[in-house]
Amino acid sequence: MNRYSPLALALVLVVLVAACTAAQPKRARQRRPRVDPITALERGCAGGAPGDCVALGLLLEDGDGVAVDRERAGVLFGRACAADDGGGCFHLGRHRRDGVGAAIDLAIAAEMFATGCRLGELRACTSHALALTHGRGVPADEAAGRTLMRETCDRGHPRACVNLGVGFEHGLGVEADARVAVQLYRRACDDGDPLGCLYLANLLETGAAQLHHALRLREEACAAHEAAGCTAAGRMYRDGVGVASDLEEAVRLFRAGCDGRDPDGCLGYLLALNAGDGIAQDVGTAARLALILCTSGHLASCQSIGYFYEAGEGVTRDEARAEGFYRRACDGDVSGGCSNLAELVAGRGDKLEAVRLVRRGCELGDARGCNAGGVFFVTGAWPGDRTEGAAMVQRACELARLADEVEDYCGDARRYR
Repeated sequence: MNRYSPLALALVLVVLVAACTAAQPKRARQRRPRVDPITALERGCAGGAPGDCVALGLLLEDGDGVAVDRERAGVLFGRACAADDGGGCFHLGRHRRDGVGAAIDLAIAAEMFATGCRLGELRACTSHALALTHGRGVPADEAAGRTLMRETCDRGHPRACVNLGVGFEHGLGVEADARVAVQLYRRACDDGDPLGCLYLANLLETGAAQLHHALRLREEACAAHEAAGCTAAGRMYRDGVGVASDLEEAVRLFRAGCDGRDPDGCLGYLLALNAGDGIAQDVGTAARLALILCTSGHLASCQSIGYFYEAGEGVTRDEARAEGFYRRACDGDVSGGCSNLAELVAGRGDKLEAVRLVRRGCELGDARGCNAGGVFFVTGAWPGDRTEGAAMVQRACELARLADEVEDYCGDARRYR
């Protein structure tokens, strides 16, 4: 997912921080000064202990009991790396790769990862393998990258196993093999990598008998601060997939996902706010959050703010703005944006454009768009082939997830077959 401005989460985070602060006992908010441990690390680093330099650098990077100073953290990581500490090389490479405390320099990052790997730091080996595979700062060498990733996985680094699993799941440089992907994700999950649990859950969800297991894995990933796991579990609680529907739990999980900067979690939260599902309804706040997320680059939220402007809910009705937001979502392959835009342009008489858009929405997997467009084709309300329309209605039935969707869309599929 694209990264976006922290301002995109401001509305939700203010609510969460206020609630948590109010509930927290006063003594729990008081922190004891950490002068002694930090001073000890400074002395150890100055005395030639590279591990202390790394530990102090991480404190300075995160602001844990000390003022944030990421530039100095990078200097400390460099000092540790020069003293043959693989962890220092890894963290310095991460800084230069991500532009933390210094300008991005992929060549230096790749060099640091390679050095850290030679010193036995498995995290550096995984990062170096990715650099080789994708040509980030070094000439691309997919075979060498896959070999190093496999070796690092076998040596016990779970994130390397996750990366290998992604290759087998999607056929990236190897023949796709879901069975091998499941084995690698399960291995990573068992070794404590929440991303492995999340990806394993995504694969297991294809089998109905394993939905409950998929939910547990997503909850484990959420508990380990993998924000996308919180969001995915929230969807299951909201939709009653693999578990009885629990809208309040869904909202809690969406909040956790949003707090972890997953924009899809923020979207789930704002949709709950809009509908009053599991939380007090607040359409105005939902609309403002949708606008912030959309303008920050989260295209699914552009569909939502488009709806708010079309319906005049939480904002002043503005059909032109609604169309612009729907088009932005559709151009970004957000299926519902295409379907909503199709209905909007059809309402002003442009049925040929509506046909093109509803086909696009259905191709992208929007059940509602498939159903609406298919029914219009079959009944002759829009120009289109009846056989194509029947196929679209059948696809809507296959895509339906919620009980009312299954009843309505599959009923139409039987009616128009």
